[in-house]
Amino acid sequence: RFRNTLTTWAAVAMKYSYDGNQDCPATPSGCSVYDESFARSAVANWSHWAQAEYRTPAEAWEKLGADHARSVGVSDERGVEWYRWPAVFSGGADDLGSAKPALWQPSFQFLDADGNGGISQREFEAAYAFYGSKAQSIAELLAQPAPLERTELVIASLAALATLGIAVWMAYWWYSRG
Repeated sequence: RFRNTLTTWAAVAMKYSYDGNQDCPATPSGCSVYDESFARSAVANWSHWAQAEYRTPAEAWEKLGADHARSVGVSDERGVEWYRWPAVFSGGADDLGSAKPALWQPSFQFLDADGNGGISQREFEAAYAFYGSKAQSIAELLAQPAPLERTELVIASLAALATLGIAVWMAYWWYSRG
């Protein structure tokens, strides 16, 4: 059994195999069978919390995920690896045990849509948007077009108003000609 008694992260590489849980007296924490509906619920609860805590998915990523993705030298594309996810899922708390394995482990599997062993910024931002969406999976959210940023919305609105203004002017000009 590995245990880190420090308040900093440690990386351990090991090979492990498991033949099921027949004849086990109890299921150890984090070793239960994956339950997608439970994972979906855990992600929805986390998403609700994150939306209340941070104004945008980019802000949440910067405050919670970015440092965990960069600190191990992996690209932001790979994202937050499995062993770093508890700190992100628990809201960035420094206490390594603050996220219960029964919650963070299934949430990681649910969010790792591409199965690369990391929660990328895109997957993280989809998780942020999960609460309140009609999506049943992160892959479903990732398949949707990205929402427009506020600046893009302002530009699109101004363009629509300008087009409307030109149409009104043309109608007035045409009408005033007789």
